[in-house]
Amino acid sequence: MATKTKRLQTPFADLLPPLSTEEFDALKADIKERGVQDRVWVDEDGNVLDGHHRLKCDPDAPRRVVKGLTPAEKEAFVFKANFVHRNLSPEQKREAKKAMKRVALALRAEDPKKWTQKRIAAALGVAQPTVAAWQLDGMRNIKPDNAHTPDARVKVPKDEKAKIAARVSDGEEQTQVAADYGVAQSTVSRIVSAATQEQEAEKARKESARQLAALKVDGFHEGDFRDVAFAIPDDSVDLIFTDPPYDRESLPLYGDMAVIAAKKLRPGGSLITYLGQYQIHHVIGFLRPHLRLWWTLAVVHSGDAARMREYGVVVKWKPLLWFVRDTRGDKETFVDDLVISTQEKSAHPWQQSVVEAGYYIGNICPPEGTVFDPFCGGGTTAIACKRLGRNFITCDIDAEALAIAKGRFNDTNLPG
Repeated sequence: MATKTKRLQTPFADLLPPLSTEEFDALKADIKERGVQDRVWVDEDGNVLDGHHRLKCDPDAPRRVVKGLTPAEKEAFVFKANFVHRNLSPEQKREAKKAMKRVALALRAEDPKKWTQKRIAAALGVAQPTVAAWQLDGMRNIKPDNAHTPDARVKVPKDEKAKIAARVSDGEEQTQVAADYGVAQSTVSRIVSAATQEQEAEKARKESARQLAALKVDGFHEGDFRDVAFAIPDDSVDLIFTDPPYDRESLPLYGDMAVIAAKKLRPGGSLITYLGQYQIHHVIGFLRPHLRLWWTLAVVHSGDAARMREYGVVVKWKPLLWFVRDTRGDKETFVDDLVISTQEKSAHPWQQSVVEAGYYIGNICPPEGTVFDPFCGGGTTAIACKRLGRNFITCDIDAEALAIAKGRFNDTNLPG
């Protein structure tokens, strides 16, 4: 604490206008009646930072020393202690804010890393957006003679974008970084936002890859396809190739499958499903709200033809509907919409041929892509994927059928 005999100086008294005669008289009367309620703040050199009016009223007012402040920090101390408590006119407030702006820029110049906008605002007792506006305006005014107004259309090289994002991540103000690169602050904001989004996207991609890899360790999963699909990361499947049950009671399964496909397929991914002719308009109705109908495919199986007695029709071809998410991702690879195949019913009553499965998986799913078959049945999709080197995930609620499918899959004597 400074001694009362030490002569005090008031070099900061002019930062704010003096009290009016009425205000000073009221302060003097209050001190005479109650004494000095708030201490006088001085620096280590005896310069009054706060309380020179109280000191005029009582030269022996209690004091407190604050040490180690820079000149700009001392001025900030004065403004924080007095600005909001003073009854200033609009003109006096404008002049005071000009001085506060000067102090804010001075603090920033002393140590940009230390004096962030938030810290400057706290030191002056003002809002952070006010400091941001002062800094931006101050930077416009202190540009060198050959500087130009930052253009939001200026293109920043990719490697420089990474440096900009890193500087902001380390705590530098965007306004300062923008000034250093000669670009608009909005450009820096966009670069930082894009970098943040890319980091989050990369985290999501890694997590999706991890989850997908866990599902593909075996590839076969016992359970309802809706439960199995829940564990598949969104936007990770290239093709859904499947053969659901054909009975009328199972028609709603197509709707559930469509909802899942819209989430799990990658943008541009495909869903190809077998179905009975009588189901075509029903299935389209279930899938169209979620996916885009791309084409109608057909398979002609050699051997005995089925007879639909209810309709009086001999069935010599089997339809497949091809849906896509948004639009087909690969339109350069042409695909036949008719495949000649053979019947295969050796392992499952609903078993389909590996011929057409292999043809469509090979032409629509990219190499190293992932195929999901919600209805494993005899394992045809899995076997086609094995031959083609594609990843697969398949499931079935029938444990016995799943075991048979696994046996077929592991049979090394399968025809190539």
